[in-house]
Amino acid sequence: MFKQFSLKNKDVSMKLAMLMPVMLLMSLASCGGGGGGGVAAVATATVGGSAGDGPVKNGVVTVVDANGVTVALTGAPILSDNTGHFTFTVPASTPAPIKVTVTGGTDIVTGQTSSFPLVTAVTTLPAGGSVTGNANPLSTLAVATAEKLGGGLTAANLVVAVNNVKNTLGFGIDPAINPISTPINAANVNNVVRAYEAAGEFIRRIVAAATTPGVVSGLPASPAAAIAAIAADATDGALDGKGTAGATTAVASVVAFVQAKVSAELVNNALMIQTAAGAVNATNALNLAIGVTQPGTTGDIAAVPLTAAFIAQAQTAATAASALAGGNAALTTLSNEFGALVAGNVAPVSAITAVVPTVGTVATPGNITANGGAATLIVASASNFKLTANSVVLTDFNAANNPQPTQTLAGTVAAGSMTLAAPAVNIIAANLQNLASATPIGTSPKLAFRLSNLPVAAGTATVTALLKDGTTATRTAAQRMVTLVFNVDWTSDGTTLTLTAAAGTATATFFTAADTTTTGVTVTLTNASANILSVGTAVTVPATQAQLNAAIANIFSTTTALGKALTAIQAVGTYFYQIDFTGFPFKGAAGTSFTQVKGTFTAQ
Repeated sequence: MFKQFSLKNKDVSMKLAMLMPVMLLMSLASCGGGGGGGVAAVATATVGGSAGDGPVKNGVVTVVDANGVTVALTGAPILSDNTGHFTFTVPASTPAPIKVTVTGGTDIVTGQTSSFPLVTAVTTLPAGGSVTGNANPLSTLAVATAEKLGGGLTAANLVVAVNNVKNTLGFGIDPAINPISTPINAANVNNVVRAYEAAGEFIRRIVAAATTPGVVSGLPASPAAAIAAIAADATDGALDGKGTAGATTAVASVVAFVQAKVSAELVNNALMIQTAAGAVNATNALNLAIGVTQPGTTGDIAAVPLTAAFIAQAQTAATAASALAGGNAALTTLSNEFGALVAGNVAPVSAITAVVPTVGTVATPGNITANGGAATLIVASASNFKLTANSVVLTDFNAANNPQPTQTLAGTVAAGSMTLAAPAVNIIAANLQNLASATPIGTSPKLAFRLSNLPVAAGTATVTALLKDGTTATRTAAQRMVTLVFNVDWTSDGTTLTLTAAAGTATATFFTAADTTTTGVTVTLTNASANILSVGTAVTVPATQAQLNAAIANIFSTTTALGKALTAIQAVGTYFYQIDFTGFPFKGAAGTSFTQVKGTFTAQ
């Protein structure tokens, strides 16, 4: 037994000896390695970007987290290099969005100290990954705009703000480029450097206007104040003096003029900038800076094609400035010349011939007072009708034609369509039945689209309105359906929208519940009798607001023939409606275009 015990003891000892190295390694690993002190490595994210209106070298990079706390950067001070690029790392756990500011440094285009801090924001910090955060005049305006939206600098607000800035003050930036997150490369460097320099010059001239004799008072005297005022105005997607607190008619009026002037110089490849030698044409300096930013790339800003957005923004600014100046002939000519430009093409040589007047003859107190002020300036999104919010206000009526409490229906804009939520309170069926009677006595429920912007334009819209049983646009057996197609002429001067019946006829096609055909019955109407649209005014604080009304159920009362689709059958049930617009440019509150509105409701 002793020998057996000894053998077992030896066996145990051997096993322990074999396990010792493994146990040692496990022990070291649990302590973070030899000498690691038990501290795990901190996951970091790398942020890189480009700084500049013209590229800025030796700018000092600082970072503030979402709580307003300055983030300590390894290797500080972090400077933008000779090409305007910068990079730094931060803990991936840093509260985001982080705000990045590039201060000072030398503008490679002007040779001067950068005239104002360039700001950007990064909303995600991927652990072990990298993200782009460019700092330039457009990103600076976007961050400032996001900070003035409800909730401040959030990822969602930054998306809205970037779109608002690009859609009003893009200065020709390619629509596919995000001024914050799109890396600068050889393919886009000509476009972005041109746009950023123009935006920077625009801000500098807004400040310069504050000391121009004769110009309206109350203008910002510093770049920071100018950026804040412009951002406050841009919160609603239109530079009209009607944004959030800090937006003013005075600034909006000067913005219109300066934007038109800078845009004219861009088209003629004659953007004037201030250097140590005085005012010079920036073309050569911009081309040289492009080669510095992207070594091996040939700078050629004259070859940058015009974008549709740039043309629309430039024409809008010139139209607004002309209106403020009482119909200034030169500015009217400038507006027309902008309108003659072709998107996708390079601007013809000397395409702009208008001699633009000085700001002191346009943005005067008398002009702004006499010619409409902020009302005239509702042209910053001149090509579209923009909603105040992605929602509509529904007003229903009872059988005695008395209006019921309004309901707000939230909407979602996607893929060119706005889908509205179903009303929480059912539609009154007796009223719908009255609309379908031989002598219509009901009042259609009304959908009111409240508009934050009216265009300065005119056109003819084709409207297709559909109302049917069920919850989808496709008719199935025993479902009643009416489709109405009509034309309406519209004119808008930026403050007032007018609708009139177009010449020609409208058509309506209806299916009764018993109809088994695929064509239904079609009748011909006048456009005047078919029109289910009207213009109204919503009382808001602090002013009134234009709204477009759609009375979808009026399709039953346009002619007694249409009532056959509903007559003698109860109106109780679930309905699907859809309105399609052609030639009536709508945009949602965030600037997303749509041509269709649809939804469902239940009638009881």
